[in-house]
Amino acid sequence: MCRCLRNNENCCNHFIIRKRCVCWYEAVLVRPPRRRRCQCQIEGMSLQLINGDENLPTDYPIVFDEVLTKNSDIMCCRECEGVIEIHECGTYLVDWNVTVESSETASVSFSLEVNGKIETTSTLSVPTGQLSGQALIPIKHAPATIRLVNTTGSDVQLSTHSPVANLRIVTLGE
Repeated sequence: MCRCLRNNENCCNHFIIRKRCVCWYEAVLVRPPRRRRCQCQIEGMSLQLINGDENLPTDYPIVFDEVLTKNSDIMCCRECEGVIEIHECGTYLVDWNVTVESSETASVSFSLEVNGKIETTSTLSVPTGQLSGQALIPIKHAPATIRLVNTTGSDVQLSTHSPVANLRIVTLGE
């Protein structure tokens, strides 16, 4: 739109050519709106444990040793502790799988722990094999912590074949 230089009013609806209106009034520059983070963008990360071949005591988390993908600034992994930190409220989809070589008990259980509280548990009814699970986790207060913990009640021997465990977490919205 064209603006008059004398009284700064809209003067015409002529086309702007070479930064000037066809009626020779100065053109008004319109700034594009500021970019905000898209609320519909799915963010997430996937983690993997490659080097298993160890006993995992009961109530200990899986310590993932590789970040496969990460397209989020609102989550991070403290790799040496097996803790995932979430820095924004919302709903998250978490899925995982773990391969167990052997266990002292007849079944194996792994639980998703959010802020120290068990949210969901996956159980394998035999002492060896692969178990998987998934959960929708609402995070109402940030920051929050998530861990995948052995809740079998005894030590489990993780698989010697790579990958031993995987975990993926994605945002679903607020």
